[in-house]
Amino acid sequence: MNHRSKAFTEALQCLSSDPAKAKRYLQDKRPTLPEKRIIKAGLQLRDNDFEIIIESLTSFTAADAYIESQRLLILGITYNNKSEFKKATELLEESYRVGKGTRGHQREFVTLYNLFNAYSNRHDEKRMQIYFEKLNTLGSKSVYEAIALGLCQLEYHLIKNDLVKAKALSEDLNPSMPMMIEHQKIFFILKKFSIFLQLNELPAAYSCIAELKSHRKYQTSSNYKFIKSLTQYLEKDAPFYIYESDFAEAQELFHQMNVIKAISEGDHKTASLHWHELQETNPEVYRADFVFKGIRGLFMIALNKALSETTFNTNVVVASGGTKEEKFLEVLKQNKGPLSKVIIYEILYGKKPTLKSDFLKLAALASNVRKKFGVSIQTRKGCYYLAS
Repeated sequence: MNHRSKAFTEALQCLSSDPAKAKRYLQDKRPTLPEKRIIKAGLQLRDNDFEIIIESLTSFTAADAYIESQRLLILGITYNNKSEFKKATELLEESYRVGKGTRGHQREFVTLYNLFNAYSNRHDEKRMQIYFEKLNTLGSKSVYEAIALGLCQLEYHLIKNDLVKAKALSEDLNPSMPMMIEHQKIFFILKKFSIFLQLNELPAAYSCIAELKSHRKYQTSSNYKFIKSLTQYLEKDAPFYIYESDFAEAQELFHQMNVIKAISEGDHKTASLHWHELQETNPEVYRADFVFKGIRGLFMIALNKALSETTFNTNVVVASGGTKEEKFLEVLKQNKGPLSKVIIYEILYGKKPTLKSDFLKLAALASNVRKKFGVSIQTRKGCYYLAS
């Protein structure tokens, strides 16, 4: 490894532990221009600048095997963070292959660690075990690596649904929290949240959410908004307020939330559209008919709640004759559960509601139906339903 690659490696080693120091290497004369682009991309990962990273790192390839392996590594991490897990594992596997024999211990560890995490996101236990064993064989040479190994072991037992072992491992890791770097702390808190949630230890799970609030940058993240929204749905049956701009770099979470929202509103069409998007990126986990084969975490629990409380009727047929009040009542009777106001309006008026006055018109119609037919029409989370 020449003097340039040494400076390059030093910068890469600082990306997680000391980003300010890594940034200073961008002004250093030793790293080459391609090396500086890779360092800069590694720093941009912290701000989720995924499209900028992809554009920068796909515009060139490096002749040097070591430099090329690091370009592929950062790209693989980027796609993993974008929830494009298949693409991520392909790039990380290529990085591992290309850089074989050129990496020192630390870069080898980082490559294996990210391969483990990417296959974890694909719920591929076989490959997770392969890379976990490689990590164990390689061993740790720093506190950061020792903690990372512990977190991998925790994740592996979570994926295997061995909650007793996972909880014991989390308790063993608790004393190490002060030594964890920021992203390790957040990862660890999220895993504890998942464990407590699955064991139905809800007060402990909710305390993890409070713990996340101390990480100010994380509070603005898509993941935090996702957790907060689904937790409030489970705890208080709260409505969803989903803004695509909040999930620009977390499309999986965006589609997951929209699936839950649409199912809870009886909107099979919209739920299916978002489910299809999830299937496109991870078909092993998102099966047909809203069957989820991932870990029993927050999304699965919320999905089960929504499905158990909703009866889909995808063939609501309303007779051409009759008054709007009669048709409104017939729609609710056929659905037998909460139905989105948007869908009801579309059935009755043949178009989507776009103005506030459209929903006021529907509310007035619901009031007339109550008075005329003596029925109890309830409203919840943007839906109407007949109370039994």
